[in-house]
Amino acid sequence: MNKLKLAVVGFFVGLSLFLSQVNSAGLTYNYPLYPYSKDLSQTLTFKIMLRCAQPDQISNLDMSLVANYLRQIDCITRGIPKIVVLGGFQQNGHDHTYPWWAPVDDSFTAPGRRKGKEALIWLMEEAKKYNTTCTFHVNPFDAYMDSEKWNFYEENDLLCRNTDGSLVKGDIWWDRQSYFVNMVNEWNAGVTKQRIDAFLNELPLVKETGVLYFDNLTQYPASPKHRVTRADQITAIKKAAEYLKEQYNIQLIGEYADVNLYGFDCLGVTWDWNASLNIDQMEVPAYVACGGRNICHDDLLGATNDISKRRLQVFGSSIQLEDIQFQQDVSKVVREFTHHTLPYFYMNRLLRQNLSTNGYEMTLSLSD
Repeated sequence: MNKLKLAVVGFFVGLSLFLSQVNSAGLTYNYPLYPYSKDLSQTLTFKIMLRCAQPDQISNLDMSLVANYLRQIDCITRGIPKIVVLGGFQQNGHDHTYPWWAPVDDSFTAPGRRKGKEALIWLMEEAKKYNTTCTFHVNPFDAYMDSEKWNFYEENDLLCRNTDGSLVKGDIWWDRQSYFVNMVNEWNAGVTKQRIDAFLNELPLVKETGVLYFDNLTQYPASPKHRVTRADQITAIKKAAEYLKEQYNIQLIGEYADVNLYGFDCLGVTWDWNASLNIDQMEVPAYVACGGRNICHDDLLGATNDISKRRLQVFGSSIQLEDIQFQQDVSKVVREFTHHTLPYFYMNRLLRQNLSTNGYEMTLSLSD
């Protein structure tokens, strides 16, 4: 009990210290959805792909094998709290069915002759044995013509359009042209809430996990015909985050950390883009916004290090584990966890005071 009291007192002393530092520095950030129900700076949040978008790509259709991988990770991490983000859970695999986030793919299997949604729910329950809860990879902006909801979105003017009325195109993913949802129109029409409600009705265990992953945050497509700007789309994302928190006590996490979403997006699975996104870990403490790194951070996939990624070694980082190589050789999980996540967990408990750079050297000073 004395240790608990000391920890609680220490937290609030640290929080007061941080707030005084913010005030003295004259920063104007505010965090409208803080405090969060979960401290993700002390949670290992990683990803697993269930069904890939192409038939010839590796997929995890047998939920018992996925559960065994979660068991292995739990052994390696010695039972620390974990959240796994499951991608490719929807019918036909990753990036399908958008703009809707359902139904669950019918090719999943699990013990007891379970199939489809029943098999996926089995995995979510089984994961709890390994100090792991499950959430899902969804995308708020992408839409495809082969979605069952395409006609509904087009007829109700819920897609981004150019000045001439043509649809705003996104990238081509898995040989399919993507288009963008006008989330301002969608929110105003009440459809954003319907989309969230329908998904959580399909997979209510996400409410226990308390986290939902939005892909492609920082995309924010404009819709010139509707005079909807990038800033308007950011506001719509914030409204969706507020609805998740207020209605379901679910926190928003994203592919990237983003200064526009401090206090809304409490974790970016990838911090590697700090240069292009103007992300600076010195701006906010880890309990406000924390993050991991992408799978190509070091030599695992033949990538080369560069100085911009040195900061991830200085700050420590959580890990993705999304690539199939980790399931094929769990010793790689050991290396990732010990080299990156253990320092990340420890240093996230301290307040960041000063970061200095001298050529290739970086030095981080922390409280205590």
